[in-house]
Amino acid sequence: MIGIVSMILLLIAVYIYKYYENFNPERLHFFIDKCEKEYGDVFTVWTPSPMVILMSYESIKQALVTKGEDFTGRMGRYPDDLFITTENGGVIFSEGESWREQRRTAIHIMRDFGMGKNVMEGQVKSSMHEFMRNLDSIEDKSRVDFRWPLQILVANVVNEVLFGYHYKYDDCKRLMDYSDGLAEQAYPNLTEHVRQDVLRCEKTFDENDEAGCFVHAYIQRMKKSDGSLK
Repeated sequence: MIGIVSMILLLIAVYIYKYYENFNPERLHFFIDKCEKEYGDVFTVWTPSPMVILMSYESIKQALVTKGEDFTGRMGRYPDDLFITTENGGVIFSEGESWREQRRTAIHIMRDFGMGKNVMEGQVKSSMHEFMRNLDSIEDKSRVDFRWPLQILVANVVNEVLFGYHYKYDDCKRLMDYSDGLAEQAYPNLTEHVRQDVLRCEKTFDENDEAGCFVHAYIQRMKKSDGSLK
C-alpha cells in the first residue's frame, strides 16, 4: 500500500515538474508570449489554479464588454476569502445583483460627500495644510524622515471620508503599529483594523443626525433597504 501511494506521489511530482519546468515567474511575460504563439490569444495557465489569459484587444473587449455579464463573478478562494466576512457582501468581493446594489450605493454615498467636486478637494487641501504645518514645526529640516508624515497625510484623507476622523501627527501610535504589523500579518491586520473603525462608527451613529462619514451613510441606507445591503 505504501509503495502504491509513493508511486502516485512520485508521478504527480514528475507531472508538476514537467508542467512548470519552462515556467519562470521572473520572466513571465516571455512565457505568456510563447503560449500565445502556440495556443492563440485566449488560453489557460494553471498556477496551479486555472487562470484564463486574454492577449488581444478583441478578446478582452468581447469578454469584458460584449459578454461582461458572464465574467462578473469572483473567485471566492484564497486570498480573497481572507477579506470576506459576509457571504456575498461588500463592493469588492460580492457578485451578481448584490454587487450591483453595493456599487450603486457606494457611488451615491461618495457623490453625496463631494466625490469629483470642490467639497472633496477641500478635504484633501485641509489634510495637506495640516501636513505642511507639521513639516514647518520640525526644527532640524536638514534631516526629515518623510515616511510617517506622508503615511499620516494619506491615511487622514481616507479616514476622514470613510470613518469621520483623522490622526494627529503627535498622536498616531495606532496607525504606526498597524502599518508596522502589515509586513508580518497583512490580511488579518487589515481586516481587524477596519473592523475596529467600523465598530467605532456604529457606536457614534445617530439616525437623526446627518451622516458624517461613509460608514454612517451606509448604515442609514442599510436600515432603509430591503436587506440587499450587507
